Amino acid sequence: MSELTKMNNEDEDNKLPATEGAANIESTECYNKEHCPSPYCYYTCHPSQLYVQQTSPAMLCYYDFQHLPCPQAYYYAPYLIDSAISTAEAFRHCARNKKLSRSRSNYHCSAKYQHATSTSEYEECPFSSIYKKASLTLCGDYGEDIKRAVSFVKRDPNATLFAIEGLISEVATADDWSRLFVQQRLQVGSQKEKRLGLTAALSSLSMLCYDKKGCSVLQDFFTYGTFEMKKELMAALFNEGILDLAMDIHGCRVIQKAIRSIDQEDLSKLIAEFHDHVLTLCHDSHGNHVIQKCIQAQGVLAKTTESKGNQGSGPNLMDRLQFIFDDVMAHIEPLCLHRFGCRVVQRSLECSTEKQRNALLEGITACNERIVVDMYGNYVVQQAIISGGDIYRNAILKTLTKEDGYLCLLSRQKYASNVVERLLEHGSVEQRELLIKEFLKVDRKSGLRSAVVMAQHRIANYVIQKAIEFAPEGQQKQNLWEELSRNREELVKSPYAKHILNKMF
Repeated sequence: MSELTKMNNEDEDNKLPATEGAANIESTECYNKEHCPSPYCYYTCHPSQLYVQQTSPAMLCYYDFQHLPCPQAYYYAPYLIDSAISTAEAFRHCARNKKLSRSRSNYHCSAKYQHATSTSEYEECPFSSIYKKASLTLCGDYGEDIKRAVSFVKRDPNATLFAIEGLISEVATADDWSRLFVQQRLQVGSQKEKRLGLTAALSSLSMLCYDKKGCSVLQDFFTYGTFEMKKELMAALFNEGILDLAMDIHGCRVIQKAIRSIDQEDLSKLIAEFHDHVLTLCHDSHGNHVIQKCIQAQGVLAKTTESKGNQGSGPNLMDRLQFIFDDVMAHIEPLCLHRFGCRVVQRSLECSTEKQRNALLEGITACNERIVVDMYGNYVVQQAIISGGDIYRNAILKTLTKEDGYLCLLSRQKYASNVVERLLEHGSVEQRELLIKEFLKVDRKSGLRSAVVMAQHRIANYVIQKAIEFAPEGQQKQNLWEELSRNREELVKSPYAKHILNKMF
């Protein structure tokens, strides 16, 4: 205020009387245009403090916002609208003036109006139509309007989406703070406010879907929106193109959220969009997540339905994904060896019906010798061990022990060793005993038991640790323990065997 007072004293000879200034605002000249970036702001040398006592309450907001520099209006004029002033009259004057309504002071006026009415709910505002007009008619510069809107929501703790109507999507994608503001309003706002947000989102759907911040806002409509809102948003997403969204880094997140939130009718329609595109999505860095989510969501729904006593409904629900399983089974080996495709195969083993799972397991066991040593395929074999029965575990065990020393060789391999460990964890007693029997055979190269050689290896020592942990009680476990204890002096020399010795002694 002191800065404005000083400025006024410098122009004491040029100032107008209060009543004359209030009556002839449009005729006043701008003596300090350099202080205001807005071409529509009529900033003069008459600071508002000179007119607080002289100007009528009805003209105060209209006149003082006209004469304050825009950046300072919010901070230097806290008395513009308070309980002593007729807020409605002052606000009407502010909204009636066309030139003022285009200045950046509108957001300041809107903020003060919210504080004066002591409410953040738009529908409770008695002068909502005036408030709406003043909030939206801003500067002619679109970029500047967005900056003002962002500044307003950051500054005013009582701001709502109604105050930035027309710029909601732009504010949501401006920065992380503004995005969080919009998301918070979608969470705690009224149904009318959420409806306003949805209308804005639908009008800017193409921008929000492919934007890092915008996609987060769209996801919140599936979390906090009503059933009707979700239906409207899904209809718009279908028009936008589900397949393109599924393969976009941000759009895929919207689709995944929709899969978890929409009803069965829309979910079935969404899944049908992927017909003839399963392999494309499986090989895509983003699309594979969408396919996984479809399988998981449908699998969870099928289990939930069966748990409620609706026998037979689960398999019927999973039949909707049969085209996905058919494509996966037709290309099982290439998908198992693919960075993203292996994930889809794993989800298929987890969530499919018994019939579908058995078909997948047959395809995996037919090529497990090649995929067990692969950096991606080994994860599929591990999932097959967890999800499959003893028949398929025996088939995998047969591959691992097809010749003498082959199991120990695989235990030294970075990826295949994971499969051996998993089989020790989830195998039957007979399968574990057979594995330990292989570990106790004599290594042809060193003359020592394979278990001793493996304990000193940087990778295979983890397999021996699992063998000690999961070996069934009996002669086999005792033999393994004795063999390692007998070679303790040899094992002490190895930096990798210390973990085994710590477990034993």
